[in-house]
Amino acid sequence: MDAVFLKHQEAWIWDLEARVLDSEIAQNTSKTYQQGLKRFALWKDWMGKELFQITKRDAKRFKTWAISQYSSSTINSSVHGIRDFYQFLVDEELISRNLFEGRGIKLRRKKSDADIIREQLKINLPSMKAVDELMGVSFQDRHMAMIACIAGSGIRVGTLVGLEFDDIRMNRKKVTVIDIRPENSKTKAHQTFFIDKKLEKIFRQYITEAKKSQQKPFSLSERGVRKAFEQIGSRCSKNVYPHLLRHFFAVEALRRGLRIDRLSKCLGHSSVKTTETYGSVHDVYLDEDFNCRNH
Repeated sequence: MDAVFLKHQEAWIWDLEARVLDSEIAQNTSKTYQQGLKRFALWKDWMGKELFQITKRDAKRFKTWAISQYSSSTINSSVHGIRDFYQFLVDEELISRNLFEGRGIKLRRKKSDADIIREQLKINLPSMKAVDELMGVSFQDRHMAMIACIAGSGIRVGTLVGLEFDDIRMNRKKVTVIDIRPENSKTKAHQTFFIDKKLEKIFRQYITEAKKSQQKPFSLSERGVRKAFEQIGSRCSKNVYPHLLRHFFAVEALRRGLRIDRLSKCLGHSSVKTTETYGSVHDVYLDEDFNCRNH
């Protein structure tokens, strides 16, 4: 433990409290600064450095390390606190310069759901033929059923792994309906999914057999599902992940004439504007179909 650091840290905290009393800074700012210096102290001890051994390069190393541990806003609040501490040391004439002068970490704008969808749609969406190919290289019935369920209903992975057999209704007309209770839904609202007829048979056969030996339809975690998709993709040299099949469902549903507001409810989007992102892809497909028919 760096006794010198602790001594000056205590003096700095007293200075912070005095500034709070003088209304120079808010109480919450003082607490935030202190939390930031604690993070720095942990890193400093881990590096085996004492207070006056820290260099400008170490300050940069701390920021680099912090990026891998915390969010940008947390890092910036920490840097503000550390900078204030070092300025205190400068004012007390214990050091000649503030090693944490300058800007913190540049904050990145949080991507919206629509932004994420646009980026993912840059990848070629799988066709029905490609979905069949994925199932063709799936060596487990469970994996085939997962592909059929996501591609055929647009269900999220988190909802898929939480499914119970009671959520699934299969009638004699070969219509499979998945009813999600609010407590199991990401949107905290009741959701209903209808499995596409082309994929329904595979899902139905799997569920019928799974009921005989399993407590849940898919005894996998979200990580387990993603790992399974990585294995399936590697067998056909494709970059495949569950959400890509959700995108496939959305675009395919629009091609078949489903209204955008109905699709938005199916996908569980909080705003129809997010769902409208799929409309541009749908328009591209319409243009391609028109051009093909006229050549």
